[in-house]
Amino acid sequence: MVDCYPKPRIHTGSKTGGIVLPNGIAVKTDRESQALITSAALSAITDPSYTCTWKATNGWVTLMGKDVLYVATEVRKHVQGCFDRERQINLAIDDASTLDELRK
Repeated sequence: MVDCYPKPRIHTGSKTGGIVLPNGIAVKTDRESQALITSAALSAITDPSYTCTWKATNGWVTLMGKDVLYVATEVRKHVQGCFDRERQINLAIDDASTLDELRK
């Protein structure tokens, strides 16, 4: 293992940097926004007629329940992808004997 403890926290910027959905809505992915979208998704699950006005990074949008669930799913996939990538990098650090091995 290459001596670089603590391991770099490479996911932080990308994980919380936000995403832009195919329809152009820009959504924050920081912890507070994750909690808010999770709460809205719970409301959409318990009330199929749920709608809300959401403050996207690029303006206000009205989301129907199915839209809220879509946004929540995309945010979750993004965050999980960042954690998965961080794990890959940490495993590579653990397996490396030299810095040159990490540069490959």
